[in-house]
Amino acid sequence: MFGFIWVSDITTFTHINMSGSDPEQQSQENRRRTILELQVKAKGLFIVTNQETGTVECGDVRRDALERCLRQASDQVEQNDRQAVVLISPSEQSAVQHTIDALDVCKRLGLPGNINKEPLQL
Repeated sequence: MFGFIWVSDITTFTHINMSGSDPEQQSQENRRRTILELQVKAKGLFIVTNQETGTVECGDVRRDALERCLRQASDQVEQNDRQAVVLISPSEQSAVQHTIDALDVCKRLGLPGNINKEPLQL
């Protein structure tokens, strides 16, 4: 039995954004953050609460209304020169798909976020 090993020169090119290279990005990183808690409830319902003010931005809304609600809440946070960050808190009774839907909405809106369950954190 004979085996052949093919050896080639592999080059990988990666673009790495260095912190501080973009003034706009740097100013966004230096802004204070406001957490918008997004509770994922059973039956595909969502509640968004501004943790800084305690204001319920929207309660028991479905996915289509969630996007409008998060956009409005993040716009209000931005008006105060702060950055909105979404903390997704799924309930035990909610379907995993609803948590994924919430992540998709955050991604579409360009809002940074994470899941508030240790085994599911990104």
